[in-house]
Amino acid sequence: MGKITREKRLDRVKSIRGYLMIYLPEHHRADSQGYTKQHTVVREESRGRLLPDGWAIHHKNGDISDNRCDNLRAFSTSDHSTFHNFARRKAGVGLKACPKNKLEVYLAEWENRTLSDEAIDRMKDALMSWCEDQWEKRKI
Repeated sequence: MGKITREKRLDRVKSIRGYLMIYLPEHHRADSQGYTKQHTVVREESRGRLLPDGWAIHHKNGDISDNRCDNLRAFSTSDHSTFHNFARRKAGVGLKACPKNKLEVYLAEWENRTLSDEAIDRMKDALMSWCEDQWEKRKI
């Protein structure tokens, strides 16, 4: 497929990966053809602010064509990857995609996860060590 000319451009297209795209060449996340993922625009408009660099939109129900506000959640790119790895481990599917019917359940579990006492102790130790270092440097 050749480059899309201005006369042939469509307002809405579907990407190779199945995402709905909108022609908005002025958008800060527009690709080289001027298209932006619809879910990004929906989330930004519903929140009244731009999605920062390093952040991604997650479809809670796993349906990437369902761009309703209540189906979209913003994640840092790192947390988004961590969540999907968590969901795949829970589902026991290895590197395959997690079943869509389980994503919402796993998202609720992931968001409500608690830290173990051991993890809390490690965080306290690291914070105390940092405070001691800063005190020695007289930065706090």
